[in-house]
Amino acid sequence: MADVEALGSAVRVAIYRELAKSPLNEYHANPIYILDSSIDDWIGLRNVRPDVREMITRLSYRRGDVLCFSDLSVLMSYAHGDAEARDLAKLGTRRRAVMAYLQVGPNDDFEALAAYWSVAYRRKDVLPILSSISQLPGGGQIGLSHLIPAQPRKLIYTYPTLDLATTGRLPDCHWTTFNFFSFHPQNIYLDLRLAANRLLEGYTKVPPPYKYGDALIFLNAEGDALHSCTYLCDELVFTKNGETISAPWIISELQDVRRLYSPLGVAAIQGFRRRWEQER
Repeated sequence: MADVEALGSAVRVAIYRELAKSPLNEYHANPIYILDSSIDDWIGLRNVRPDVREMITRLSYRRGDVLCFSDLSVLMSYAHGDAEARDLAKLGTRRRAVMAYLQVGPNDDFEALAAYWSVAYRRKDVLPILSSISQLPGGGQIGLSHLIPAQPRKLIYTYPTLDLATTGRLPDCHWTTFNFFSFHPQNIYLDLRLAANRLLEGYTKVPPPYKYGDALIFLNAEGDALHSCTYLCDELVFTKNGETISAPWIISELQDVRRLYSPLGVAAIQGFRRRWEQER
């Protein structure tokens, strides 16, 4: 532990960059990403001892313009008792997410709203919800989690459980993207080659502006997929940033996801729209 804490900032960045190349180094390949402007902003009002705050600040490092923290074992060694250990474990799994709501006013274009959110022939699912809100005096709002399909609605704001690892792997970003409209998720999308085949056979490339349900693929300079997520609206996406058990399903700002993956070599984000007409 002392050797880890004694590492200088530049040395830590260089060593952890190498460790991140192997998925066996779970918290180096998938560190805690701190998207806030400082450690204090990330911790917020949580009751964290000053020496723990100082240690997290000292052991944090930058990957691109994002602060990262990988030394969970060091963090847990600072716990004084079971209660603090639980609090620090919760801190270590904290991820920034967006609680998004759709505001529906009485004078909004109801048909346009219904058309936008009824991709995948889900008109009968979303129409009653939007209709009820639009008829309220002055309109109203509804969480986006109520407008997305059953599968992501069940997963949103949760962490994966071990029973999902029936194939020896936990769901990743591509599993999440290609199962967005699936009532029964298919584990074949854990195989990147099969996910790529699905993309080529059932999707069409589209430029911005993106629409609800579009798959956004983060590509490196060689054209390899580094990440994928599903576009919702207003630059918000449904995403799972990593395969680990500490990576939840969340709604995030697209710019935040871009910040996470840019240091890995993202050269472009390509949108793909599902060809629903060939599935009828």
